[in-house]
Amino acid sequence: KAATCTKPKTCVKCGITDGEKVEHNYANGSCSTCGEKDPAYVVSWKLENGVLTIYGKGPMEDYNGVVNRAPWYEHRESIKTIIIEGGVTHIGKEAFMSCENVQKVEMASTVSSIGQSAFHSCKKLTSITIPESVTVIGRMAFCWCEKLESINIHKGLTHIEDFVFQFTRVSSIVLPNGLLSIGESAFFMTPLTSVTLPNTLVSIGESAFAFTDISKLTIPGSVKEISDEAFFSCNLLKETVIESGTTSIGYQSFYGCGLASVEIPSSVTAIDKYAFENCNQLKTIFGVSSSYAETFAKEHGYTFVEK
Repeated sequence: KAATCTKPKTCVKCGITDGEKVEHNYANGSCSTCGEKDPAYVVSWKLENGVLTIYGKGPMEDYNGVVNRAPWYEHRESIKTIIIEGGVTHIGKEAFMSCENVQKVEMASTVSSIGQSAFHSCKKLTSITIPESVTVIGRMAFCWCEKLESINIHKGLTHIEDFVFQFTRVSSIVLPNGLLSIGESAFFMTPLTSVTLPNTLVSIGESAFAFTDISKLTIPGSVKEISDEAFFSCNLLKETVIESGTTSIGYQSFYGCGLASVEIPSSVTAIDKYAFENCNQLKTIFGVSSSYAETFAKEHGYTFVEK
């Protein structure tokens, strides 16, 4: 006999609510009627010789600090390797937070999302490969992984949420085609010297690359607005190309950068007056005659050169 749940029914005449027994309608691991978990979707774990293995089918549970810590939390200091096996679809919120001795993570191609703070403060983790099945990396997922230098992201990722790689040691990264958004402070205070932004990118969050060591930058025209403080205090940033399609440059977007010149396309129709504040070496703005770039240059004392 099929498992059943109670589906509420309300009488249109008297307003009394009753229920009828119906079969569970499982979808994505739970019943869409009553919310009960699908018994076929079970994720388990085992810890042997420093290797924590997550296995089963479906999403991992999300955890929440002292209220609902991961069951392996008390063993976190002994964990050296984490293996997420095939069948697991979601890495839970705070699942491996503060597993400070983890040096290696293997992630199966069934994982589609990485939860908030999932690997936060895994301080000995040096590299990570994100499979193409992953579409979203949640807030602070790798924040404070202070030895994380190598990040390999395959095509498939669409969203990097806020603070994801903040305070890591990544120095170079190629972001894949298909990526739509980079969240606030996603790469804040990293030693990043090189970043490739795909032409699918739509938004760059506030302070996304602030205090990094980027020296050369191309912003694709698919990014309509360059957010406030997006490249704040990138002191080594000498060369920037903003491609046609971008329409606005926000407050202190390039504050304190080492720019000597910048090329601004005719599609830009708004530039905050403090966008290039404290760019002491900036003398020249290249652009199209009669464009807003020319107007901005003349109003703020820059030399305008027609391209």
